Amino acid sequence: MKRVCVAALCVAVWGCADSVERAARRTYESTLAAPSDGSGWSISRDGTGRVARWQVRIGGSWDTYAQWVRPRLMKEFKEIASMDTQRMQFAKSLDGDVYTLELRMPDPPGAAYVTATFTARPF
Repeated sequence: MKRVCVAALCVAVWGCADSVERAARRTYESTLAAPSDGSGWSISRDGTGRVARWQVRIGGSWDTYAQWVRPRLMKEFKEIASMDTQRMQFAKSLDGDVYTLELRMPDPPGAAYVTATFTARPF
């Protein structure tokens, strides 16, 4: 009976997601002004870690979105690079993994979607 309750709690509270999936979901939600602005995210394994990708619909310009999202993400990430005016990169270490997030401006520049890539790699 005890195992059934624990399993039910896992499904009810976390959906049995591991720490990487929970971090990816929190990051996804932090990049959205409204839930309907996201494409949904999917996570997959690659050679050395896991990668989640999604798109974010922005109502205005890249600059406006970048000014809005940067302080939200800085609550959990340390900004490591704004390589140029076309992308932002953030990183943090947690639970033995290094998490990175890259946001790329729409291509072409007037398009309405930012591309986000979240990566988790072991230390």
